[in-house]
Amino acid sequence: MFYMDIRHNVKKANSSKNTFHYLTRTGHFLAKKQDEELEFVRSGHLPAWAKNRPADFWKSADQHEIERGRTSTVLTVALPKELNRLQRIELVEAFIQEFTDTYQFPYTAAVHHHASALTGEDQPHLHLMYSERSLADGIERSPEQFFKQYRPKNPQQGGAQKMTANALGQGKNQVVIFRQTTEQLLNDCLQQYAPQKTIMLNGLALTVENKVSCLSNRDYNTQFGTDLKDVPQIPRWKLYSADPIIQLDVQAQKETIQRIREENKMELYKTAYENELAKSQLEQTQLLGQRYADRKKYTDFELNELQRTIVKACQGASYHESFLKMHQQNCTIMNRLLERSAFGSVWIELQKQALLKDFSCEQLIVSGATFIQINLQDAEPSAWDKLDQYCSNEDNQEYLRYFLRNLSQFIQKLANFDDSRSLAFDTNFSYQLYAWQRNDIQRNFEGKQVEMRGFMQLYEGFIAPLASRYFTEDYELDQQHNLKKFKERDDLIIEALNTHLEPQILDAVEVNQLKKNESSHDWNGPGF
Repeated sequence: MFYMDIRHNVKKANSSKNTFHYLTRTGHFLAKKQDEELEFVRSGHLPAWAKNRPADFWKSADQHEIERGRTSTVLTVALPKELNRLQRIELVEAFIQEFTDTYQFPYTAAVHHHASALTGEDQPHLHLMYSERSLADGIERSPEQFFKQYRPKNPQQGGAQKMTANALGQGKNQVVIFRQTTEQLLNDCLQQYAPQKTIMLNGLALTVENKVSCLSNRDYNTQFGTDLKDVPQIPRWKLYSADPIIQLDVQAQKETIQRIREENKMELYKTAYENELAKSQLEQTQLLGQRYADRKKYTDFELNELQRTIVKACQGASYHESFLKMHQQNCTIMNRLLERSAFGSVWIELQKQALLKDFSCEQLIVSGATFIQINLQDAEPSAWDKLDQYCSNEDNQEYLRYFLRNLSQFIQKLANFDDSRSLAFDTNFSYQLYAWQRNDIQRNFEGKQVEMRGFMQLYEGFIAPLASRYFTEDYELDQQHNLKKFKERDDLIIEALNTHLEPQILDAVEVNQLKKNESSHDWNGPGF
């Protein structure tokens, strides 16, 4: 996939001239964005009266174009980051030739290169603005005449011919045709200069084919059996808002966008990832298996380090300050929801139906604090009637969405954390450890499972029912993939614990006795 956007300027004061100054960073756009580079600027195919004066051309378009007429079309395309500057310029010249040369469309092209507001990564992109007024007939016209109605029977008396989508036989398919053309231009350049690229997936570096597709996610899914999701857009006013409350929501949306992008990347390169992962795991297992095949060859330090590694992998979110802050923020937002007078009737109905219970959060906030767990899966129609009434007000519904988004984002963060913990657990799990080490690992792991179960139940019983009823198009609230993955992993790892660690619940006295029984080792050695 790639980013391409087509926009049209219609006749109004300074619409195309203003765009020209934005593209070229001139006039009132002279002050560039921080860390931005204006990498390329060129104007061409201009009539004689505007030669070397492109600003005059676009100003005249705004002044003299027919009423409700289109003064310019602007094509914006993300350029491949794998290309260097000269290669990008060569690609831009190919775009100019493809979109303007045939009909001698007047144009201004610019390449902006700055860091992405979402990820901070390089984001070179082309803006190509052109007029649909063709200079191909070679007739000299004044600015006033150039933008008049074209007269096919007497071209010298009319304006320059306007080659619209309909005139070119493209009609409503223009966007599709432009995307197909852009795909071809991008892939030709990539095939020549960067046929492969390296991507990171879950910590693995993969070398994959560097190729783009003009298909929408829906069409790509239909053709290739993937499950790509559309990435939500953040409005510019919201992205750059100084309001701290809005920025909290922006940050949550940024993280959701990153999650969806990572999931889409996994969908596209799943086979390559699984092959590389299997290869990596096999190499690691063989290497470490040879080293630690016999427990007698372990040193005390190595055993203790292995134990510390697995225990750390199984530690809960309470060990991470970012989780504490996020959850405390969720508690604050939830309290504000409960304080809203309009939510009172909903609250009373939920209490009547016994759908509320305290969700202990001692793992995440100060001891004794609670968080409300709501299970709407068992809700009777009267509870949904109250919720429907509450959500009939747009402000109430948006605040509920805001609360659910924050909860969903927190659960997503927990799920990502769960992935990394389980990967570390799986990597180190096959080693033979002593009984008290197995006990330490088991206790940490069970605590982590309780933590994850609670929040997955919160999603399944509260977020998912509300999202499916009121916010069906909000991808930020979709955690079904994490729920499914957690349940599968929960079963597999518990089975692994039973199989490999022979779990047993031991108290402190039993643990100390077991340590003493292993008299041939120094348990006060390094790492313990």
